[in-house]
Amino acid sequence: MKNYLSVFIALAIIFSGCSKSGKDTNTGTVNSWTFTEGSKVFSGQLIFDAQLNTLLQSNNSYTFSMLGAEPTTGNTFNLILSLPDLNFTVKTYQSGTAGNDYLNAFYYSSLTSVDDIYKSSNLDPGPIMNYSITAYDAAKEVVTIEFSGQAQLASGSFISITKGKVVAKIER
Repeated sequence: MKNYLSVFIALAIIFSGCSKSGKDTNTGTVNSWTFTEGSKVFSGQLIFDAQLNTLLQSNNSYTFSMLGAEPTTGNTFNLILSLPDLNFTVKTYQSGTAGNDYLNAFYYSSLTSVDDIYKSSNLDPGPIMNYSITAYDAAKEVVTIEFSGQAQLASGSFISITKGKVVAKIER
């Protein structure tokens, strides 16, 4: 138990020290995320700028990913989308769908468990999460993504995720 506490404290220090954020007057707090499940609101900062891999992947897409932490729990937020281009021209995406090889996924996880608290992933189809690109500032390289839908609990049951939003600075 002492080792878990030491690891948790070390990661919390790293997460808070590496966090990048700022204010963008058009989109809100840059490198922030939030979502709601029932009456519970989860929010935090991205640990690094969102990463956009500019190398075309074998599934003819570009991997866009971000990782964040919730400051009170240390739980992690992870969002991954397979983009057809580098300019966010496609505005809607889904995770939890079968029949494609896109890496679209939403994970909310605890550092102390191997099971995700919430997940929606094309690698494990079932609960469908919808994502919308609601703003993209090419000059500032900032994107806003809103999301909602279903996620799966470790028990296998589905729950509703609402009011999801990420504002992210893009690193290419």
